Amino acid sequence: MQHGWWNLGEVAGEKFRRWVGEYGSMPDARVSLTDQDTGDVLASWPDQG
Repeated sequence: MQHGWWNLGEVAGEKFRRWVGEYGSMPDARVSLTDQDTGDVLASWPDQG
């Protein structure tokens, strides 16, 4: 499990993309970007649409 938080949305988005690239090929990998204040999921991979 990886965990982190960033104050800037641009930084968080870049980390999200990087982590999908680094960990996305692992079996059962899931990456999500969540707003800590609201709990809203801003992005998820794989897409849970």
